[in-house]
Amino acid sequence: MRRLFFTAALALLATGGAALPARAADAPPRGAPAAGAETFDPALLEKGHGLVDLVLPPAERDRMFERIMNATMSNMVAGMMDGQTGLREVMDKNPRVRAEFMAFIDRQRQLALEDLRDATPALIDAYARFYARSFTAGELDEIIAFVRTPTGAKYLSRSTEIMTDPDFAAWQRQITARQQSRMEPEIRALLEKITPLLQTDGTDHHDS
Repeated sequence: MRRLFFTAALALLATGGAALPARAADAPPRGAPAAGAETFDPALLEKGHGLVDLVLPPAERDRMFERIMNATMSNMVAGMMDGQTGLREVMDKNPRVRAEFMAFIDRQRQLALEDLRDATPALIDAYARFYARSFTAGELDEIIAFVRTPTGAKYLSRSTEIMTDPDFAAWQRQITARQQSRMEPEIRALLEKITPLLQTDGTDHHDS
């Protein structure tokens, strides 16, 4: 059971606690609608892309994504340590286990960043279509005008730093700890339900 729980906990960390965009190496060209999606006024869509470029400046995107991913993974690891009884003690008593665990976490962080970078073109197009779908041309002009002011620029800069804010980090750590603390009994309950089903389904089957 301990091994199963540990595996489940690692799976949670490997996903970063949330679904990231799928790889998009073959993403459609900038501004191209997805297959079967509605079409947009090109001028409105261009305004949407302009707003995205202000919210996520192309030259800063990788750095912003990396900062957010690093903070997210750090918060989740801390929450996992708080929520799983005995895990911190295991890490403290066995440096090799800690080293392997942290290497695993770093690999998942790197893979998640790679996926996000690959998926960025599709993400940017999705943002632009969302803006084009949600606002009129005049409203987009007003939003763009605001974010180009010093106050608007500061708002955008600071809003993207929320993942590194200590209050947000504490909240995420608490949520992760809460999830981790209930995972083991949840898995145990699931196994109690499915084990008899597996036994009745598979008793007459043999490994090939």
